[in-house]
Order: sequence, then C-alpha cells, then structure tokens
Amino acid sequence: MTADNASVPKLSVLIPVHNGPPNAASHAIMSIMMQPFDEVDKSLILNSDGESDLLPMQIVLVDDSCTDSSIDAMVGSAMKLADILKVTLSVRDSRPKYQAMNSSTSLDNTDITIDIFAATRSGVASALNYGLKQCRSELVGRMDADDIAAPYRLINQIRFMHANPSFDVVGTSTNRFAMQKVRLSEFKSLLPYCNTCHALGVSAAEECRVIGTSLFISDPGFLAWSMLFSCSIQHPSVMYRKRVIQNIGYDENIKSCEDYDLWLRLISQNKCKSMTNLAFLGVWHRKHGGSKSSSESTNQKEEADSASCQAMARIFEDTRASCNRLTLDNVSTLRNPSRARSPEEVDAAAFLLESIEHAFIKLHSKSLTSQELSLIHLDVDGRILELAERYVNQCVAWKIWCRRCPDRRIEMLSLLCHSEHKGD
Repeated sequence: MTADNASVPKLSVLIPVHNGPPNAASHAIMSIMMQPFDEVDKSLILNSDGESDLLPMQIVLVDDSCTDSSIDAMVGSAMKLADILKVTLSVRDSRPKYQAMNSSTSLDNTDITIDIFAATRSGVASALNYGLKQCRSELVGRMDADDIAAPYRLINQIRFMHANPSFDVVGTSTNRFAMQKVRLSEFKSLLPYCNTCHALGVSAAEECRVIGTSLFISDPGFLAWSMLFSCSIQHPSVMYRKRVIQNIGYDENIKSCEDYDLWLRLISQNKCKSMTNLAFLGVWHRKHGGSKSSSESTNQKEEADSASCQAMARIFEDTRASCNRLTLDNVSTLRNPSRARSPEEVDAAAFLLESIEHAFIKLHSKSLTSQELSLIHLDVDGRILELAERYVNQCVAWKIWCRRCPDRRIEMLSLLCHSEHKGD
C-alpha cells in the first residue's frame, strides 16, 4: 500500500535520526507511542466521544546517515511496546536494504505506523524537508531522536491546533537535562516513561541532572518580536501544519539554524499571530557532554545573525522604511552586546533597535494587543540598557535609555557611580 491511498492518520510525528545513541532513541520513540495512553486518568486523553484524538498515528523516521543502529533499536522497542499496549503496529521501511522486512498489517486497521525513509541529502534540513513530504497527516509533531516527550504533550498541542486554526506552529516549555553522573547532593529527577524502558529491557538511567527549564513566550505578538533577537521556540517541541511549513520549507544551505531561519520567514509571510508556546512542560531536551568545536559555534552565530538581519530587512521593506544602520555587524552587536568594542558600535546598534521597534509596531499595529505593545517597549528598554552599560555616560545609547526610562533615576545613579568606580 502506498502513502497516497493509505488511511490518513490523525497525527504524524517527524523524527530525523542521525545517531541516538540507541538507548536514547528507544526512549524517544517510546515516549511518543505512550502519548495516546495514560494509566492515571484516561479522561485526559480521550475526546467527548470516548475516542483517542491521537490514534491512528504515523511516526516518520528519516535516516540521516545513521551509523549506530539507533533506528533498529527504535523499531525493536516499538514492537515490544505495541505488544504490551495491545495496539496494532505496522513498520514500513523504504530503505533498499530493509524493504523485505516490512510488516504486512493493513493500515486501515493499524493504530500506529512507523514509516522509515533514507534522506536524499545529508543534513537535518534536508532530512526534515524529505520527511515532511512523507507525513500523511496535516498536523505534524516534531521530535529529536535523543529527546523525551513529556506526558500529555501531543494531546494538548493537537487540541490547541484544532481549537485555534489561525495558528500554524505551537511549541512548549522544555527541561534541559544531562545523563552524566551526579553527586548525591545534586538535584535528580525521574525522566518520563523510565518504567516503560525498564519493562522492555532498555537502559534508561532514572537519575539525571536538570540543567534548566526554558519557559518560552506565549504572547504571539511578543514572540514574533523576540524572535528577531533569539530563537524563542524549541524546535523539537513544536507541532505545526504540514501545508504551511512545506510551502516555506527548511533552507538546506543552512547547517545549524535551519529552524530559526524557518520561523523568521514564517512570521514574515504569515505575520505575527502564527506562532505561540503553550505554558506547560512538553519535552525533556537532552544535552550531550561533548561541546561544539570553535568553527561550528562560529558558524551557528553567523547563520543566526544573517537570518535575523534578513528578517529585519523584510520588516523595513514591508513598511517602506529605510535604515542605513542595518548591517550584519550591527545586528550581531544587537543580538550579543558583549561583541561591541567601542561606544560607536553600541550607538549604531541602539539606533537600529529603535528603528526596528518603530517599523515592527507600524507593520503589526492592527494585530498587537496593548499587553504585547507594553512587553515590546519594556524589552527594547532592557536591550538598550544592556548596550549602554558597556560604556555608561560615554555613548549616545546611555542618553537614549535615560530618555526612555526617566522614572529609573536611582538605577541611573547607581550605574554612573559604578562606571566611575571602574574608571578609577
């Protein structure tokens, strides 16, 4: 049976797989398969008709040059879990070496289908574009092969998307964690679905070190604004509408910030009310012990700066405004004030910030709420202060902040005294 005539699932979950490792990848797919089931309160996952809003479900795995058998581990764990849950599972592997191993279950009677494809080009952007084409549902959930979906993540997102058709993307808050050994005095937390892993013989350490919780912005207008300076939505936590994302597409020339670039282009096309975050923990995001090389880190910063600069240029173009201070160097300073090396660089970034503030508000004046406008103004105040603090009383940015925040005189005096003390 081909994807064209197969029954349409209620949800597709897209997971590119490079290298898990295998135990982490098994935990990831089990956390997805467990989403339609809950042992505590089934009313939380069933609709008013007593049916599941998540079944039938399609899981799309895209082999992005996987070399550590993570995909095999995922399929093996999925088959064992399907037996325990008593659900029908179909596995269809389109990779040439594996097609003979496909299960023969009809998709018309299948609760969960796992479709496996080989990416046509290396890189996560290519894997996501190709995998998106294979998703048979209009609603697509994203996951990484080493992360863990928290209970109720998908059911909350799919109900939000059904109730709010104007939104194209919805993310969640995340917990960042590491599985390295920790001292007894450090905080430990039981990861979701560890008991399921143990029942299936999958090694999933229960003790982890929580690095931090990312509480992302839920006001869509303010989210659109903040995205100009940093990525304020966690890629593996999102659910989005296939048609919208496929029309825009991931830029396969981008190696590290394909998601950030995509969100900025989506906001430019669909304006500022197309994305939001739900205020609950949806994903446990794994941080690995290895650090990025200097060249990888530099490339990521450069790609992010370029995406931000292009987004600002589109705003100025849409409002027919001009800004001769819109340069990649000034955007880089604005996104990271610590890169400034002179008062002149700080001032140029501050002038650019006020210009983009006026253009953004003008462009979205009909859709921004009073709360979102207030949040934007406060955010600009804070960003200008962060710039001005580098050269207090030596730059125009300091005067701009004093003009914008006349009621913060005590803070002004404190900063001036601190600045003079540093100069002594």
